[in-house]
Amino acid sequence: MEMFMQYDTLMEGEDEKNDMKSNFIEYLREEKMNNRTLDFKQVYQQLEPLAFSYPLVVVNKKKIIAKLLGFLRADSNVEGS
Repeated sequence: MEMFMQYDTLMEGEDEKNDMKSNFIEYLREEKMNNRTLDFKQVYQQLEPLAFSYPLVVVNKKKIIAKLLGFLRADSNVEGS
C-alpha cells in the first residue's frame, strides 16, 4: 500500500510540473528557430518575458493579446500602404 502512495505522490509532482509549463512560450521558441526574420525577433523579444511560464501567461494575458493585436495592426498598415 505504501508503494502506491509513493507512486501517487511522484505522479502529482509530474502533473504540477506539466501544468506550470507554457505551451505558448514553447511554440514561440520553436518558431524562433524556424523563423529568422527581424520582425519575428522583435515579436519574440517583447512576448518572451510575459510568457516564460504558464502562470505568467495567465497573469499577462491581456498584455500578450494587446501586443499581438498591435503587431497585426502594424503589419496590416504596412501592407495597406
